Amino acid sequence: APCILSPGEEENALLNEKGLRYVHAHHNAFIDETVFHPSTDEHRIYDAIHIAAMQAWKRHDLAWNIPNICVLTYGHGSGDDTSLMGGYSSLAYSNCLGGGDVEFLSASDVAAKINQSRVGLILSAREGGNFASGEYQFCGLPVITTPSTGGRHYFLDAKTTIVVQPTAESVEKAANAQTWDAVAIHKRAVARAIPHRERLITYLSQISGRDIRAEAND
Repeated sequence: APCILSPGEEENALLNEKGLRYVHAHHNAFIDETVFHPSTDEHRIYDAIHIAAMQAWKRHDLAWNIPNICVLTYGHGSGDDTSLMGGYSSLAYSNCLGGGDVEFLSASDVAAKINQSRVGLILSAREGGNFASGEYQFCGLPVITTPSTGGRHYFLDAKTTIVVQPTAESVEKAANAQTWDAVAIHKRAVARAIPHRERLITYLSQISGRDIRAEAND
């Protein structure tokens, strides 16, 4: 029978009700912390970073007025709209090139841009677990998010996540008011990830007949 990776307790309850097999393992728990971690070599040169596909539901317009912003984007398929990138009034860096082409960035390149930023933005109203929100935290950034459904909220750090109303004014105000301890945010992200990793390792050990835990690092 198929096994579903479930991000949180609400989903666990629904899957139980439907009689479906699952492992409670949020996909942000599997971000590689050897790549996404705070860096002492990078200077904070961007007021904020927004990692989001060129899709209207990512609500780029809520961040258009933030000064000195870094925007990393990517193709998502039907509905891609490069004009969303043209709304930023103070775009300091983007991997969206002229003509709508997008420059590929490696994971380490993305981590470097995060480490050059002060806060991370996630502004959609509904989506799944959302890797960017986890990558921000593993790099030690506070997260500014709008209220959302779909799963990302389960992996957010209650101590350093600012939930704001979906208005440009609210997002900009929150982005201007953050100080934080990057190492502490990173450590809490790793600690939050470990139970999810352990549950998946236990499941994989059961179905493989191998001691996967013995093969894992700390």
